[in-house]
Amino acid sequence: MDIGKQVISVAGFELGTLFRSKRALAVIILYVLVTLGIAALFTWLSMKFGPELRSLQLAANAQAGSHAGASTATHVKNMIPTLVRGNDAATLNHLMNQPMVIVGYFLFVLLFIPYLPALISFDIINADIRSRFIRFQLLRTSRGTLLAGKIIAHWVLFLIVSGIANMVLFGYAWSKIPDFPLTRSFTLLFEYWFMTAIMGFTYLALVALVSSLIDQGVLALIAILIAVHGFGLIAVSSAPIHFLSPSWYKFGLLSPDVLVVGLHSIVLLGFGVVFMAAAWFRLQTRDA
Repeated sequence: MDIGKQVISVAGFELGTLFRSKRALAVIILYVLVTLGIAALFTWLSMKFGPELRSLQLAANAQAGSHAGASTATHVKNMIPTLVRGNDAATLNHLMNQPMVIVGYFLFVLLFIPYLPALISFDIINADIRSRFIRFQLLRTSRGTLLAGKIIAHWVLFLIVSGIANMVLFGYAWSKIPDFPLTRSFTLLFEYWFMTAIMGFTYLALVALVSSLIDQGVLALIAILIAVHGFGLIAVSSAPIHFLSPSWYKFGLLSPDVLVVGLHSIVLLGFGVVFMAAAWFRLQTRDA
């Protein structure tokens, strides 16, 4: 059996195990319910304050380049400094021109999506090490193939969950907002889902690395949560090392500039490759 077929075989088996996991099911249900809550909140905000925000946006556009326009952009920027730190008025204008429910949901995703793989996949490696099942697996495949198959399986589950959440958001907003822009909102959600997939790979690779380093499941979960939170704090700090945090780059996905989004996406993928390589090295240098 070649490497590709081995990876697919491992991924298929792991995915089946995940679908039978009560913990994964509970986290999935919780995530979808939270998404529904976010949808309800921003739908209400959109219906209540949408006309005022559209008027503000039209005024800002009409006064572009003027002192009044700059003051409007500065005021909005000061409202959400953590989310758009370092971005210019063009980014703010880009976000204000999108449906509030879509933007609000993606901001929520940027902040909290790293915790989804942490809660579902914290024992992606160490569970098989504790049970010694990994010894049986390594009779049929290599450690690198095993790692790749597991990450792919968990990534596929991540894509399915986030996709379902997007559809829940879309359906709820469509049913509640009279002038909800269907085509544009669907396109935006697909773009954001693609960006979410990139972030999912990065943080799954981080989870796999920690899981390969720490055999105890609860300790691994705590370490992963600390790492994710630590990266987040570094990203919003004024320290010159913020570029070492993947969390700093995910906010570049808000930019209206395709080149900026592409560059930040590539960097996020690079972090994921580094984390995955480190996890592979750890597996290669330890006894199963």
